[in-house]
Amino acid sequence: MALEGAPWLPGQVILGEYSVEECVGTGGAGQVYLVQRLTDGELFAVKTLRSNIQNISNNRRYFIRELRTWIDLPSHPNITAFRFFRTLDDNLAVFSEYADGGSLARWIKAEKLTELEQILDVAIQVAWALEVAHDSGVVHQDIKPANILMTRDGVAKITDFGLAKACFSAGLSLQDDVPESAFVSSSGMTPAYCSP
Repeated sequence: MALEGAPWLPGQVILGEYSVEECVGTGGAGQVYLVQRLTDGELFAVKTLRSNIQNISNNRRYFIRELRTWIDLPSHPNITAFRFFRTLDDNLAVFSEYADGGSLARWIKAEKLTELEQILDVAIQVAWALEVAHDSGVVHQDIKPANILMTRDGVAKITDFGLAKACFSAGLSLQDDVPESAFVSSSGMTPAYCSP
């Protein structure tokens, strides 16, 4: 099953044990799907990575090392838990915790955060997650509303640890052929969210 050019369809079974529920987003690194494990019903967000990010063996090794950095982060309620990655037809699929409320970017657009207390609560949760990551020696490099997931009850969870850094360190840019909202500079950060 090819990941590039052949999107997963609802009802499709991958790896013989995960049913595709829906495509929940497309970004600079690839598409994100909601899948359900058939044996126990557990939900995962799965990012299928674009082949240009991982098609050179050195880049692939570096990328896997960065993913392992994310998986080694301590468990924290405000960090999206990285579960594991798998190879499908020589392409990587990154499995992580599923947050059922969508991204902070969607919450902002839908005006779900209108009170100062709500906004400060989300900001504090993100700060807690960043503190844990920094204490573990990990710098995210691409904090923005699209990389903060929300649960339905308002818990903020940082996601995509290591993806921007891995692409930058491998000498790659995610800018090619992606929507403007997903642009990541060659330095591994989204310019609109970087400090000057």
